[in-house]
Amino acid sequence: MNRRAGLAILALSLPLLATQTAHAAPAPCLQHPLTTVSGLTGLGPSGAAPAGRFVVGSGERSDGQQSAVRWHDGVPKQLGITGDFVRPVDASDDGQIVITTSTANLRYRDGVTEQLPTPTGYAGAGVTAIDNAHGLIAGYATDANGENGHGVVWSATNQPRVLTLPTGFNHAIANDIDDDGTVVGIIQDWDWQNANIRAQEAVAWNPDGTITVLPKTDTSPEPTAIRNGTAVGADAGQAVSWNLAAGTPPTPIARGKATALNDRGDVLVGTEVALTAQGLRPLEQKDSGGASGISVAALTNTRQLYGTDGFTHQAVRWDCN
Repeated sequence: MNRRAGLAILALSLPLLATQTAHAAPAPCLQHPLTTVSGLTGLGPSGAAPAGRFVVGSGERSDGQQSAVRWHDGVPKQLGITGDFVRPVDASDDGQIVITTSTANLRYRDGVTEQLPTPTGYAGAGVTAIDNAHGLIAGYATDANGENGHGVVWSATNQPRVLTLPTGFNHAIANDIDDDGTVVGIIQDWDWQNANIRAQEAVAWNPDGTITVLPKTDTSPEPTAIRNGTAVGADAGQAVSWNLAAGTPPTPIARGKATALNDRGDVLVGTEVALTAQGLRPLEQKDSGGASGISVAALTNTRQLYGTDGFTHQAVRWDCN
């Protein structure tokens, strides 16, 4: 082969190589095991503070009781909170942790456990998130059947405030709270007798007590998380984001449901993360076939995610930097 022919073939091959490279699968965010806790099985993270220094979860003791765990800069510690069901759901950068148990909802602060009272007139309550600036906790309260719920915000001193439920709706759930006190969630009109949802709206409860119905393109929209005025969730089978200030229709991100976002605008969608200016990247799974799956609970500002791998049954961290 003469040199000219070789160059010609090389020149012809370059566009093909460029095309293949442009469509190459993105590199997965690599997985790393978290430090385990002696005497606990089934250990798994269920939340994290935005900066990533505090990660929270639970595991099971030999007596069958569940125990709350906090990782502080990667070092795990049992918090002394146990029960038939114990699930830390969120944490703030000052170390506060929100925990739901089979008997109570709790705030863990400065080494002390504080009980969050159920609002007067309700039989039960649940907690979902804590804001990172003021220690406000979002959740909901229901009747004895778990029906006719209202969104609730507990103050930094643990006093509950029931959120507005518009006429024509009989159930609400608050999913997350922003640092300015804005809460996002859903309101529904239930036919309880026939177990049918007649109507559902995605909403934001504003700090001034008013409520804003978010634009939608389908019948069952749901915002699951909010940071700095941007909410994410699902609408019409798509993971979407809402710009609350603009009031514009939801922006599609990918197929599926968005469940978390960080201050950088990165969004968790199922087993992938949509990184700002990079696009979707998968999270590494140790089961090469994918059948065992992974469970992802939290996304931090450091582009680290926390959850469990179904193949190794380990508590893990994914690094997406």
